[in-house]
Formats: sequence, C-alpha cells, structure tokens
Amino acid sequence: MTTKKILDAQIFAFQIHANQFYGDPALKIPYTVHLSLAESKAQKYLYLLPEEDRETAIISIWLHDSREDQGQSYS
Repeated sequence: MTTKKILDAQIFAFQIHANQFYGDPALKIPYTVHLSLAESKAQKYLYLLPEEDRETAIISIWLHDSREDQGQSYS
C-alpha cells in the first residue's frame, strides 16, 4: 500500500533522520533502515486492521521516532 500521505511521511522521515544512524555506529547504516524494517514487519499484520486504518498505521510507523529522536512536533 502506497499513498500520497505515506510517501509524504517517508520523505519527512528521511529528511529529519538524515544524519542519524542505526545499529553499530561504525557501519553508518541510515536510521531509515530501521523505519523500513518496522514497516516491513507491520505489513504482515495490516490485514488485522480495518482497511480505513491501514494508511494511518503505516504513517505512524514511519513517524514513530520523529518526536523523541528529532524533537519534531506533530502540530
């Protein structure tokens, strides 16, 4: 599932996590790999949600660390 809102959330996540890394600092794995892996896991269980909530769930996954890691506001 890909929508304009999901793409916007992904772009925003890539922008705010641009200088953040995941796992071993020496490997310099972009933090967005973590977000992508989280979405991949969630995709397996989206069928459990009502169809109208699936987009929101995916967006939430991509933005779940925005506030705590980058101090971003949702408003």
